[in-house]
Amino acid sequence: TNSKKIASICKTGYQIVYQTSLSLAHYVKKLPPSPLPRVLAIDEFKATKDCEGSMAFIAMDWESGQIHTILDDRRSHKLLEFFNGYSYEERCKVEFVVMDMNAAYDSMVKKAFPEAQIVIDRFHIVQHLTNAFKTVRIQEMNKLNRYSGEEAKKYRRIKR
Repeated sequence: TNSKKIASICKTGYQIVYQTSLSLAHYVKKLPPSPLPRVLAIDEFKATKDCEGSMAFIAMDWESGQIHTILDDRRSHKLLEFFNGYSYEERCKVEFVVMDMNAAYDSMVKKAFPEAQIVIDRFHIVQHLTNAFKTVRIQEMNKLNRYSGEEAKKYRRIKR
């Protein structure tokens, strides 16, 4: 585990690293949460082995590019629980939530940030359109006879 690696690097015992990390986690939980940004960007990413699920969650201030929070669980009820730790007034200050097209996040965002507008980020829009275009292109290629004269030319043009 990571704690064993840290213990090895620091030439100390695993138990000391483990206890220190627990103390640090306890201290961090007592810190006041940083204020929510006006534009909050959210996404999931592949988690490390020590996380609860296979995917983790990240939120950042879209305008400054600063990471706001990283959570080891991306499930909607856990995210809602986290964001409900902020006051209703604080959550209402979030004007926009930038996200992918994840329907589960859509309902969570509407509950957590009642005043925010949902904005689908450009990357996911372009990715979705590219995949749709590729699917149609392949369907059209498969309709053509790639060995027949005129259809073979069309096939090669579409394949490029």
